Amino acid sequence: MKTIKKHLLNVVILIIATLMILSIGFAYHNSKIIAKDRQTQQKAESIKLNTDLVLSWIVHDLDLGIWAYYIGESEDFLAPYNMAFGARDSIFFAFDHLLQDHAASRTDFDELKKAVEEYIAFNTHLKNLIQKGEKEEFKRLFKQKRGLVIVKQISIFQKKIYDLCETMNQNAQKEHDAAVHRTYLTLIALFFICIPTLIFTSFYTNKTLSFLNRLRKLEKEKRITTERQNEILEEAVQYRTIEIVQQNEELVMQREEIESQRDLLRLQNEQLHEAQRQIQYKNEEIQQQNQILEEEVIERTQEISETNQELAEYNRQLEQYSFITAHNLRAPVARILGLGYLLEMKEIAYDEKLDIAQKIAQNTQQLDDIIKDLNYIFEIKRKDQLPLHCLSLTSIIEKVKGLLEKELQDADGELMVNFSNAKNIYAFSPYADSVFYNLINNAIKYRHPRRPLLIEISAEKIESYIRVTVQDNGTGIDLILHRDKIFNLYKRFHPNVEGKGMG
Repeated sequence: MKTIKKHLLNVVILIIATLMILSIGFAYHNSKIIAKDRQTQQKAESIKLNTDLVLSWIVHDLDLGIWAYYIGESEDFLAPYNMAFGARDSIFFAFDHLLQDHAASRTDFDELKKAVEEYIAFNTHLKNLIQKGEKEEFKRLFKQKRGLVIVKQISIFQKKIYDLCETMNQNAQKEHDAAVHRTYLTLIALFFICIPTLIFTSFYTNKTLSFLNRLRKLEKEKRITTERQNEILEEAVQYRTIEIVQQNEELVMQREEIESQRDLLRLQNEQLHEAQRQIQYKNEEIQQQNQILEEEVIERTQEISETNQELAEYNRQLEQYSFITAHNLRAPVARILGLGYLLEMKEIAYDEKLDIAQKIAQNTQQLDDIIKDLNYIFEIKRKDQLPLHCLSLTSIIEKVKGLLEKELQDADGELMVNFSNAKNIYAFSPYADSVFYNLINNAIKYRHPRRPLLIEISAEKIESYIRVTVQDNGTGIDLILHRDKIFNLYKRFHPNVEGKGMG
């Protein structure tokens, strides 16, 4: 029976070791899968980016170059047209590399590539017509709006590509989930095997210790019995009188020893109590230090988490600012360059040059407004800590009403306020004025054309915060489509109303 138990224990230990090795192998395999998933996601993002660049870097540049060449009749204006060819080669080369493992998407790409080549040939034909002076034929062909056809084809291809990227991300996520599931199963099996083994080992260890304690106790009793028997034999040999005297002397000595030992024990007990008190005091200090360390670890972990969130937000903002710099600044710069080339032409009349100079000033002002907006946003981001003051909500609203008095009168609007539940807020005064100004001004600008404007502002205290509610009966925003875009820079949802999307 003991041999069977011993072999069974060895087998269980071998199984545990095997499961631990499997856990290590699965962990290594999971890291490989995560790296592969990251590469797949990066590849999907590259495919999306190149899909967007087909429209912005090829089609738009072709149209811009041909139109500028038609207006200026100088090959200097063909720079965007020539740049489109370079962009076409780099984008198509990237697609050849990215879609080599996706046959269906490669077929769609070949169709798009063919359509783009045809549109390039069409623009080349338009350029040749301009060079030959056949402007009427150029106008007839240009009015066919073949650019809309290629834009529609690009949109269809873009949807298919986005579906492909979504499928790639889903497959990568499934592989990751399967790897994690295998690891969980291995750990669960390891848990259910280790627990009975530990219980079995603990049971037999306690049983062995109990047996050894009983054996020591029997040995001690045997030794005491032997000593007593020897004493009886010695007492039988000696005289009874001497034996009694010796016993009396021994009793006296034992009593003295007992008293001495009692004093010693009392002293040792006092020392032991003092040592226990010191140990308890040290344990309390250690517990306090451990608690302080745990609090510091929690605080540090929270700081790291907040820092990571801030870095992610900064990265998102930097991507947005890069997008603004690449797109919003590009249009006015291109127009200024084109107008500058026109201004250098000698055959243009003086009145036309004045008109061109005015347009250059307008585009320069637009460019300056965009740069000022970006600087304003950066200035706000740099001001992490601003002085907060107790501000009266009524005073803020009265100040904004004074600034927008004419707009309210023209819109025949009514402004109703209710600050009975909360009258003051703690805020930075210029920012508070700007927030209320933008909210009320937007309510006026985006009012409904078929009902009187009504703006309601109220405040209430919720725990340790003040919630201010501003609502109106205007045209509103479709939150299902635009929820994630409301507070992004230069995002507007009512093109029929003047504005920039800065407020």
